[in-house]
This record gives sequence, structure tokens and C-alpha cells, in this order.
Amino acid sequence: MDDHTRLPAFHFDRTKSGLEVAQDWIARGYVSGFSGALRVKPVWAERGAARFTCAIESRHSNFVGLVHGGVAAALVDMAAGTAAMTLIGPGETILTVDLSIRYLNPAPLAVEELTANAVVTYHDGRKAICDAKVTDPKGNLIVLGAAHIALRPARTKEG
Repeated sequence: MDDHTRLPAFHFDRTKSGLEVAQDWIARGYVSGFSGALRVKPVWAERGAARFTCAIESRHSNFVGLVHGGVAAALVDMAAGTAAMTLIGPGETILTVDLSIRYLNPAPLAVEELTANAVVTYHDGRKAICDAKVTDPKGNLIVLGAAHIALRPARTKEG
């Protein structure tokens, strides 16, 4: 689908826990916005972990015919952010404050899909540290990533 604006809208429901929001997103699949434009969707989540896939298309190419590194970085950010999101309660939000990417192997455009698996490795109520791996369909490791996610408390009526 070239026109990602035709995808269904999806909004963060502050009355639900982060895990409930993740499950709602999984049920919808591709949604409008940045993730839909990249053809990225969540496929699985549980408390402290998430898996996302990206359907690779020609528009994901860099100038040398490989999947652009920014696609893999975005995939890490979304998977890690969602893994952290599964830990928050209603009204709370998340924000990526640091993202680290290590490109290990190129991903040729011929791959049909990239998968990111992310897991929370540290959590103290204010922040979560997540590790992520991006692989191709054969299981080849493309990227190792890490994200520091701020867990933000629910807003009060004054704030």
C-alpha cells in the first residue's frame, strides 16, 4: 500500500495499561503514521518484551541497494519502546531518551521482512533499558540495539 494515510488511525489510549495498548495495536496491524509509512507493525507483546516486523519494499533502499540503516534503527526504537510500554499503567507514557545501534550485517532489499525482538533488561519505575535484535527471515543478525526509555508518570490536572 503506497498511501499509508489510508491505514486506520491508532491513538494511545491513556485509560489503558501499556500492555493493553500494545495488544490493541497488534490487533490492528499496520496503522497510519510513521510506523505505517515504514510498513512496521507489532506482532507479539508480553510484559517486558515485544516483537515487530517490517515488510521490506523498494522504498526502504539506500543508495547502494541495501535496506537503509534508518529502517532498522526505527524498528529497534519501536520494538524497544513497546517492550518498555508494556510495563506502564494507565495514564503513564514513555519516551525514548537514548538509542544505540550496532550494524552487524547488511540487509539486502531482497529480504521480504525484518524482525525486531526487544526485551527489557532493567526497570526501576522511572526508566527501562531494552535490548533489541533485528534479524532477517533466515535468522541472520542484522542489528543489535539498545534503548533507554523514560517512563513518565500520569499527568495531573495541573500538569
